[in-house]
Amino acid sequence: MSTSSLNPKLLKGALTSIRAAVGEVNEDPSHGNISKSFVLLLVSELASRGAGVDLPSSYDDNDWIRTLLESISTVAGKVAIDDAGKKGEGNYPLPMMGALSAASGMAASAVAASIQRSSSDADVVTLLPLRDKAVKEACQSTIKRCIDVNEGRLYTLLKLASGCLREALDVDSQESTSDSKKRQRRGLFNQNLAMTFHTLAYSNFLYGASNFVMDQPPMWKRCLDSALEQSSSAGAQGTNYRAYQNPQCTLPLQNLIRIAKGKGNAKRVKELSLYLCTGYLGAVQERLERI
Repeated sequence: MSTSSLNPKLLKGALTSIRAAVGEVNEDPSHGNISKSFVLLLVSELASRGAGVDLPSSYDDNDWIRTLLESISTVAGKVAIDDAGKKGEGNYPLPMMGALSAASGMAASAVAASIQRSSSDADVVTLLPLRDKAVKEACQSTIKRCIDVNEGRLYTLLKLASGCLREALDVDSQESTSDSKKRQRRGLFNQNLAMTFHTLAYSNFLYGASNFVMDQPPMWKRCLDSALEQSSSAGAQGTNYRAYQNPQCTLPLQNLIRIAKGKGNAKRVKELSLYLCTGYLGAVQERLERI
């Protein structure tokens, strides 16, 4: 696998490939898509440093994943192109920077959704094949590089992957613990991990919407959807008003209302305002319950 420098044209092609691969994940409920989604998230982060790789024919190729980690190590610490674009110093169009944030957010959402589709009593999820010695060593080396150059985003993702292996080994080593308690611990770990990736998706969508495509509803809608997924009631059927009580719903709703007002869509404004009021009431209720 070779790493190439991404000019605007190549970046556009890379983002198209990532989004297409994420779409395939969302259409396929198989358990293996957890690691595939995570790898796509790493590839999108690599693209945010202006570096691209060809996606593999198989995401079970440990040699490819090892070389991906080595590529990440080489770009760790570089100023992200979307960060430079936010400051007006980049060479990429702002809509493309918004698309970059969207690709990362979609990949993170796919990881979360894939985890949630897996059985609640399944093993601790695997984000990277770290039981493979070469992949594990490449991951550890890249984490060390991230620490050395103060690279937070990539460090966080790789620590999540290594944390899954550590949790799995810890659970397996507890011979005196009953199988039911082990399943319960695995389920809770996987559930919390899914919420972490929903939060990552939310932050990516929010970053892109706030800095690059502030007047485009789709990014704000994705941001809102990620916030709703973080709610413990997000799985209810029909319109789940309790889910809108998540305070993170407020900003995307405010901006969707702003855009709808600008287009003169009074019906949409009323609908969104209802959801926003629900969120405000939920916040008040939470404060009252603490008294």
